[in-house]
Amino acid sequence: MKNNCKHTGSWLASPAFRAGYLLILLLFISGAGCSINQSVVKPESEKTPVERTDFKKANLALGEKLLSDEKYGEAAIVFETLLESGPDSEEALLGLADCYAGEEKWTKAEELYNKLLSIDPSNTEAAAGLGDVYLAAGRFPEAVKAYREAFKLQEKGGEKVLEFKTSEDDNILLARVLLERKRFEEALSFYRKAGENPSNKVAALTGTADVYLIRRLYKQAGGFYKKVLDADPKNIEALVGMGQVSFELGDLSGSEVYYLKALEADPGNSNVLNGLGEVYFNKKELVKAKKYYQEALKHQPLHIDAHIGLGDILLAGGDLNGAEKEYRAALSISPEYADALDGIANLYYKMGRYDEAEENYRASLEDDPRNEFAQFRIGDIRFRQKKYDEAVDEFRKALEVRPDSKRSREGLARSLIFLARQAKEKGDEAKAGSLVKEAEEAWPGILKEDKTPAGGPR
Repeated sequence: MKNNCKHTGSWLASPAFRAGYLLILLLFISGAGCSINQSVVKPESEKTPVERTDFKKANLALGEKLLSDEKYGEAAIVFETLLESGPDSEEALLGLADCYAGEEKWTKAEELYNKLLSIDPSNTEAAAGLGDVYLAAGRFPEAVKAYREAFKLQEKGGEKVLEFKTSEDDNILLARVLLERKRFEEALSFYRKAGENPSNKVAALTGTADVYLIRRLYKQAGGFYKKVLDADPKNIEALVGMGQVSFELGDLSGSEVYYLKALEADPGNSNVLNGLGEVYFNKKELVKAKKYYQEALKHQPLHIDAHIGLGDILLAGGDLNGAEKEYRAALSISPEYADALDGIANLYYKMGRYDEAEENYRASLEDDPRNEFAQFRIGDIRFRQKKYDEAVDEFRKALEVRPDSKRSREGLARSLIFLARQAKEKGDEAKAGSLVKEAEEAWPGILKEDKTPAGGPR
């Protein structure tokens, strides 16, 4: 959400307004589960050192919460209030700079990121933020310089804010930044430019494939990974990419072959080991799957997907406590990661704790709105609760994301059949007939099967 109110030179910027508004926000957030101390309402001059520290912590938490919710205007008020009592507060300066960047006020954001770097030249977040400002303004040489500085600071132990690999080629570096920012068409454009240089061909093709893989355009991704393998048959990134593509297209044997080739070239690659775990889990070879997930975690204890995969195996085997431990480990790494939320939701679902399961499935959908499985499960929960009209709505949402989903289509058909039965019991034959017809269109042959379980869709 963007807030276009001006903070400077208006009544909104007055200390009295900010103090009152800040108190309202703090009280609102405290109602949502964050505790606040009565000292926050005291004038600054009357606070003890401990109370000042508590006030700063409460405000930083509030500002970061508003910033993560993209409520940039409100967050800016909080950070400005903090800067009144501490003009060189690095956390507040960074927060306010991020607010300006969120509102696309690039000049103000640039000024604050530079100020922060003048206070602390090792601040990785400020360097990367400056790169984002220059990238948005089309100042590409300056963006490259800023990102390279951020990488240098990361290598020296600074906070990791850039997850991708750096590159000596400027176009590839910018493409990787844009890919991380999910600006896919611009990323493709820079990869095309990079590919004009023969020495960058493999990296450009691999990057292009990565764009299509992230967009879930698996056949296009596979086409580019194969071009990479034509040029370099042992290219790890392409072998892993083809392992993922084959898996997503349902070719488990092909996926296994690609991952095993990658494992030959790099025996300790945690992503390859995790990929093999996924393949064997889906082939129902659980002993093998468990071995590879554990091996992946041995090489990379923070491999979130391996924790989730191991949790899935333990859940399938009925070890609910062990499964919960793995899912919690995954959520401690990334609290909003869709697959981790799905994992803990599946646990609650299996335990019959449907309200908690649904809460986590919905949180998963916030991270990944195209998560058909989570949407399907919410429909299934509604079905099990005999709320068939709501189940129909949820299954339809799932089919909007993935029209070819057999489970969601069958769930929709079975929910419509139960609605038809209810309509018939009420004597509304016309409505019942219409619902049955709709169910038959959703899942041809549903009437002949007549195997709808009492609990929910199969």
